[in-house]
Amino acid sequence: MLDELFVFIEKWVDGQCYASVLYEEKNDLSPSQKKTLKKELLKFRQYLNDLKNDMKIEKQTQSAINDIWSRVSVFRENIMELEARHMKRYGHIPQEVQEYFNDMSKKLLSQLDRILEIIK
Repeated sequence: MLDELFVFIEKWVDGQCYASVLYEEKNDLSPSQKKTLKKELLKFRQYLNDLKNDMKIEKQTQSAINDIWSRVSVFRENIMELEARHMKRYGHIPQEVQEYFNDMSKKLLSQLDRILEIIK
């Protein structure tokens, strides 16, 4: 898990940023911060390498297919909660809003299902 954090930090240090419709990353690390973080990550990795060798710990490999499947499956549940029948527990929802949420939920679930079908 700690090494996974380092991979995450290293992404930022290397200048990677992603953007989409509702999500955007902003890499506001200065060149100096990036350089210093890179040095610290190297030190941490040496400690982890020592720990790995001393304790005979095996490297964990993260499968893209398993990661995508897990994340999509979790979000499927969240999207299903957008259906009007679930949203009613928060109070009255006008009919046109119910229809909108039901339609949008179906579209989003369909897209998530397509992603799962691709990685089958």
